[in-house]
Amino acid sequence: MRSNRFRPLGAVLLAVAVAGATTTAPVTAGTPDDSAAVILEWNQHTLGAIATAEAPPAHASLYLAMVHGAVYDAVASIIDGYQPYLGTVDADATASPVAAAAVAAHDVLAATFPDQAAALGALLEASLIAVPGGPEKDAGVAVGMAAAQAMLAAREGDGRGVPNPITPGTQPGEWRPTPPDLAEFPGSWIAKVTPFLAESAAHYRTEGPRSLESAEYALEYDEVRTLGSKEGSTRDEQQGAMMAFWIGPVPQWSAVERALATEKGLDIGEAARLFALANLAAADASIGCFDDKYHWMFWRPITAIHEAASDGNPATEADPAWEPVAPAPPYPDHPSGFNCLAGAHVGALQAFFGTDEMAFRIENPDITPPREYASFTQGLDESIELRIYQGLHFRSAEVQGAQLGLKAAALAAERLPPPAG
Repeated sequence: MRSNRFRPLGAVLLAVAVAGATTTAPVTAGTPDDSAAVILEWNQHTLGAIATAEAPPAHASLYLAMVHGAVYDAVASIIDGYQPYLGTVDADATASPVAAAAVAAHDVLAATFPDQAAALGALLEASLIAVPGGPEKDAGVAVGMAAAQAMLAAREGDGRGVPNPITPGTQPGEWRPTPPDLAEFPGSWIAKVTPFLAESAAHYRTEGPRSLESAEYALEYDEVRTLGSKEGSTRDEQQGAMMAFWIGPVPQWSAVERALATEKGLDIGEAARLFALANLAAADASIGCFDDKYHWMFWRPITAIHEAASDGNPATEADPAWEPVAPAPPYPDHPSGFNCLAGAHVGALQAFFGTDEMAFRIENPDITPPREYASFTQGLDESIELRIYQGLHFRSAEVQGAQLGLKAAALAAERLPPPAG
């Protein structure tokens, strides 16, 4: 492991656990000329289906990308000026984009989670009731079906669910299962999934963690040891409040995007593009993140602090009794999956709105008031600090994870440019 210098970021925000989402009735009925209603409601339905399936956040990003990629292609096939993700399907300009979007989302979800077919069918019926019957509705349904089938065909055999056994390390600096469960991650297959945007996951390779013998590593070690300790931490009240507010990665990012889509009055084409940008970027960020984790195989802070006597660095002091605030997830430290996702969503928001300076808020259903931000960068800066306060990551893992996500968002913005004209 070599020493490196991490660069300051410039990006944004955060998220909430998949388990907090539920499948709900449509938020708004929507009409064929309504703005973003159908996109927002099927984003929520997708989160609900993922929660029901108990998919971890890293995997959730893949399913969201499939849904929103298909929805975007359905809408982009009807509305002139947009460049589809996979390609244009045959569509009449009079076809209902609302019907197309709802059917595309439903069909991807129903194929992905067949045991939820009845519930998803009821949600589709509720969406389509708002669209007047006639050839426009029928044409929209056909477009949605075609876009969904194109996405499902494109992702067939992409590596999802294919076992990817990981051999834990034994040497200083190498990851090994962490207490209390000493578990391994059954979803490690995500590292081998075909990316949605990049030619290979290696496109997202980071600079890597600090050299164990370096002074920089000792500084990061001491930072997480003192700030991220379950007992006797040096966190102040403000840091503790911030740490308690943030919950996890996927649905809260989507909530921010839904709120901004509503606030800014996005039409259906604009909303379809925003959610495709964010979720395609997040999926690639998840894939690239886990590929990078298993490339570097760097130990978690809990292992590093317990085993510091073996790291060859005289500036680190072992503490076999040290515990982080939260149990470490069952995979390597570097880079931070939380901030890979954060960077992807933030980069997509920055690219879509063409600015970093935008007021927004994050809400936690159990904590009031919401946290408010003046820029996306302000939010990401807080996201980076969070996981250090929880004792889960070294700073390099946080910063480079966010950079990886921003890189994925840049690819998404190239692939899905603003509409021509």
